[in-house]
Amino acid sequence: MKCEFNTCELINGILFGILPSILITFTMFWIVNRNNRMRLRKKFGKAAGKYIGYGFEVNTWVLRDKIISEAEIE
Repeated sequence: MKCEFNTCELINGILFGILPSILITFTMFWIVNRNNRMRLRKKFGKAAGKYIGYGFEVNTWVLRDKIISEAEIE
């Protein structure tokens, strides 16, 4: 049996195979990222704000009055 090249089958394979696969891949990637963002925002959103860090004295473990770090969580 001899198999001949058919351009219509090639075009149909691209239009109905590859392009929908790419579209579904990007759609699922967007949905999964959106759900992860929402889950992380719900989990860690309460920690948002500005924080100040203080250090301890070297050998006494007494808290210093001097600010040694600042952080902001969004």
